[in-house]
Amino acid sequence: MTAAEPPGPDSSKHWYQRASSRILIVLVLAVLVVAWRAGTFDHALVNVGLNAKPCARNGFGATFCGQELAEAQERQAQSAKESEASVVKGEEEGARIKREGEETDAKLQRESEEAQRQIGEPETPAEVSG
Repeated sequence: MTAAEPPGPDSSKHWYQRASSRILIVLVLAVLVVAWRAGTFDHALVNVGLNAKPCARNGFGATFCGQELAEAQERQAQSAKESEASVVKGEEEGARIKREGEETDAKLQRESEEAQRQIGEPETPAEVSG
């Protein structure tokens, strides 16, 4: 077809195919952009820094993004609080056991001293030599 020839039926069909191809490409790109913005590809794109939502990797290599990341951070914070509470409880329990042991030792010492007084034995080696 030259510039002087009028457009034939084939040229309009070719234009329609090009337009529909362009529309299809634009629609596919729009769907991909929407999916990217939703964070669908974050796990795959985090290594190249193209993730849409904030992502982090834990010590075991697992990657968490978006809401999943917030939940993982909340679980970690809860675990840290529980660990701290467990340590405090253990320290309190250890102090209680130590105090009870000291009280028991003191009670046994008093009972021993009382028994020694009753039988007339000296309480300390100094009294024996004196």
